[in-house]
Amino acid sequence: MHKSKRYLEEVKKIQQISSLKSNLEKLECHFTWDLGKYRNELQGMRRNMQDVDQERCTWLVHYYNLLGYIQQTLGFSTEALKYLHEAESVMQEQGTEEAGVRLQVNKANLAWVYFLKGEMDKSKRYLEEVKRLQQMHPAPPGCALHPEVGGEKGWTLVKFNKSKKHQAIDYFKMALKEQDRKEWHKGMP
Repeated sequence: MHKSKRYLEEVKKIQQISSLKSNLEKLECHFTWDLGKYRNELQGMRRNMQDVDQERCTWLVHYYNLLGYIQQTLGFSTEALKYLHEAESVMQEQGTEEAGVRLQVNKANLAWVYFLKGEMDKSKRYLEEVKRLQQMHPAPPGCALHPEVGGEKGWTLVKFNKSKKHQAIDYFKMALKEQDRKEWHKGMP
């Protein structure tokens, strides 16, 4: 009897993890954008990005989110969390209205990092936070993604994978619908 109870608990735990992963896969973030995971490419990209002058970087939040993804994919969870929390700090310092929208990608990345670290409770909390942010800041009618999320996705695709330029252009066009965001109208750095 004792073994069957333990077995049922294990099955329940596996089902919960599977359900959490299924929900994470529906999020819009670096971990779901099909960026590829070629170790040499990621290492080179990490080196190049670490040479960026962070004081002059216009796209600092996107930069930190992407570096967080790269670090996690290379197996450096602590560094990934450092960069993702840095992105969150920058957004809070900027205090812009669209911070709630911009936090969606960041919090989704955090949910994935904690999931991959095996910290399911933290992952679930971040997932719930993303869902709350999505309800507070939904995509405009007729848009599959919020323009701000689409803009970050486009920025990431261009930085990460030159072969996805056409796809990135579509996301930038979506971001340009956000009239109040002057950065998207300036172009790429």
